[in-house]
Amino acid sequence: WLGIEPGEGPPDAYRLLGLEPGESRPGRIRRALARARRRLEPHRAGPHAAECRLILRLIDEYERTLADPDRKRAYDRSLGPAARGRH
Repeated sequence: WLGIEPGEGPPDAYRLLGLEPGESRPGRIRRALARARRRLEPHRAGPHAAECRLILRLIDEYERTLADPDRKRAYDRSLGPAARGRH
């Protein structure tokens, strides 16, 4: 229901939010966060409610990470070269 294959593990922030790796423009990040939360809303009470809650917490964590320049740099470094030096 999110396009994530079973066993794939949690997607990185950019994939989950539908952003290019390394995206740093605050407006794009805010819109992507809002879009991700809206996409999850219908699943909050359905058969995926538990997973939905976990993913919403993950989105909250990604929001804190991407909003803080130092945390974002460290996060991007942890993803490897694909997330560096973009935007």
